[in-house]
Amino acid sequence: MKQVPDRNIAAQSFSTLVREGAARWPNSDVLVFDGWRLSYAELEAASATLARKLLADGVGKGSHVGLLFPNSPAYLISLMALGRIGAVVVPLSTFSTAAELQALIAHADLSVLIAADTYLGHNYVAKLEEAFPGMSDRDIALAQAPYLRRLWIWGDSPPSWARSACSFDPDASVSEALLLEAEEHVFPADTAAIIYTSGSTGEPKGVIHTQGNLLRQSIKQSDDGDYRFGDRIFTSMPFFWVGGLTYKLLPAMQVGACVLGTANGAADAMLDFIEREKVTLFLGWPYSAKALVASADFEQRDLTALRGGNLYAALPPALRPPDPTLVIAGLGMTETAGPHTCGQRRWVEPELRGSVGWVAPGMEHRIVSPETLAEVEDGELGELWVRGDTLMTGLYKRNPAEVFTADGWYRTRDLVIRRKGHLFFEGRLDDMVKIRGVNIAPREIETALLQMDGVVYAAVSGCGNDTSATEKALAAVIYTSRDNCSVTEVQAFLRERLSAYKVPSVYKILPAHTIPLRSSGKIDRLALLQELEQALDPQESKTA
Repeated sequence: MKQVPDRNIAAQSFSTLVREGAARWPNSDVLVFDGWRLSYAELEAASATLARKLLADGVGKGSHVGLLFPNSPAYLISLMALGRIGAVVVPLSTFSTAAELQALIAHADLSVLIAADTYLGHNYVAKLEEAFPGMSDRDIALAQAPYLRRLWIWGDSPPSWARSACSFDPDASVSEALLLEAEEHVFPADTAAIIYTSGSTGEPKGVIHTQGNLLRQSIKQSDDGDYRFGDRIFTSMPFFWVGGLTYKLLPAMQVGACVLGTANGAADAMLDFIEREKVTLFLGWPYSAKALVASADFEQRDLTALRGGNLYAALPPALRPPDPTLVIAGLGMTETAGPHTCGQRRWVEPELRGSVGWVAPGMEHRIVSPETLAEVEDGELGELWVRGDTLMTGLYKRNPAEVFTADGWYRTRDLVIRRKGHLFFEGRLDDMVKIRGVNIAPREIETALLQMDGVVYAAVSGCGNDTSATEKALAAVIYTSRDNCSVTEVQAFLRERLSAYKVPSVYKILPAHTIPLRSSGKIDRLALLQELEQALDPQESKTA
């Protein structure tokens, strides 16, 4: 395994990351999000204040603490405060429904939850009250989440059942000296986070990472992405998933860069923001880049600060790939804290079109036959196994023997081919779907659909002819005994039970008696997938 090159801080603990950043670049921005702006010095001071409050309230090394925030300074301050005292951070998706939040909080055994109050019409206090009805005072005791004892709300007027995370009372706080002592007892090998991702069964899948895992990955990403001091890095990726955390936020902090974002997805507003803030690296979703380029006044914008990223039309000719399809996309997963390949944003020769890069420093790849488990030759299709210094330590509440092979390999279920040292992603062993970079378990959606009156069978998949997984559509074919089942009704039903990104955008609703069967009497899954492909035909489908 290759060694990781040194970076500016190369911190492997959150305490070092935040303290060194404040010492080296105190007045530099670390985060800008819409009207919010936070410097490295402000982050250190605010996270220290919150850490002292949390210690006084009994939160410490190993405590499971949930964070429910949109991208914001409050999220980053809370993350750093918890990391400094060795607590285990459990980032929760703001897309989650009340039912999903209840399930995740219970599964993660949270003792404390810190949440935003409201943001852009989203009321997180109301969502928590829906998840846990009947809360009245600050001493929490809930059958649905038996270990939960405290709820902290980031706001000046928290409800009766919560404490304020952003007020400071010296009498309800430990000393600076005690905080420093606590930080001295936190090590890179200590668990830093449990990050939830969709599993193949749709059940909660909590991926456990140490501080060393997350920060080693951030060092690699700052190197592979050529992040530099003073860079202003635009991203739309949420910080509660690894894409935003270990691929953008933490790598930027290793080198004194700033991460920027806006909640306004309108092309003109986004261009205003990028131009005004002098963004140097645009790392947005591909569809966002296309929308910006299509803006009527794109050519008149002053985007000369850009030196990299995927807004190719705004880059100087020397920095532009000859063909965007030759750019390496990278391959990774929550279980490896992000990419386990490198070479991202570089471009390759035409014969290597579609490459997702080569093995990252500190990582190992093994490609095996799914049937025999024997290693395959270069050029042959096989399942990718990984191990190395950013691989998770396990899955929460799962026996390690169920997760890893005896010699420490993790079976990714990704099907790949290796040619000339490059990997080429060919699909999945199971039916997991990735839509706009987010893993979705069709079985979870199918289970929800089967709870709907009249639905006798449902199949969900990602469909489309585009080879880019981020451009696929989530489609559902539904077999129902009812005559009046509508797309509008189905979507309303699902939105009450699932996060918005899990609700399919394309539907085909068919009579129950037309379910395709094999001669054995079993349902013909292949025929169902063909129905899903037809659902993308605008003359055949119903699109929401």
